Amino acid sequence: MRPIRELEAEESKPKEVFLITSYCDDAIKTQLLKETLKHLKLLNTPICVHDPVGVQEDLIKAGADYLIVDPSNPIPPLRERSLYVFASIPCNGKIILTHHASDIGGAAAHQHQSGLSYLSSLGYDVAHIINYDTFINLDFFTKKASPQALKYDAVLYGADGFGGSWRLSTIFYSINLHRCDKIIRSISFDDYIATSRLPDGYFEIYMSRKI
Repeated sequence: MRPIRELEAEESKPKEVFLITSYCDDAIKTQLLKETLKHLKLLNTPICVHDPVGVQEDLIKAGADYLIVDPSNPIPPLRERSLYVFASIPCNGKIILTHHASDIGGAAAHQHQSGLSYLSSLGYDVAHIINYDTFINLDFFTKKASPQALKYDAVLYGADGFGGSWRLSTIFYSINLHRCDKIIRSISFDDYIATSRLPDGYFEIYMSRKI
């Protein structure tokens, strides 16, 4: 029988959970999601998958503890709201690739708010948000990301934006569900559309302002 003090210490320890955000509408994306689940399972931390399309796979069997299928994925038509993305190729900075696509920022805002609110209702304290195709170093998570997330309201990681400016990377970040409850509840598709003006209305910029 385990000592009462040991059990009490476990109960008082903040509860962590992964929230995998995804839009897996083909076999390649689904396979990446399953590989991410397998990889994160090694950390022995509960995992929730949020996907709007309803992956035709047994994701619970693949490693998810919770699955949210939310078909209300509000992506505006291309003619109504779209973004151009520019990026140079690694081997030659003079070659610029462009990509024109619908602005998925509002859909991402809806997905993050929906998933985080659900996990908060289950009693979790800290959520680690990670994209379905992101593989995090396990040693980095155990020794740095997790301890930091338990200490602060949120832990954000950046990436170089246009002109060398810092920009929040939303492929992985951590947030305290209780301390940031008001922020989480304020995130939504409508709020994103109302406050994010194109051409700089990227989801990363929106979340940087929020957090």
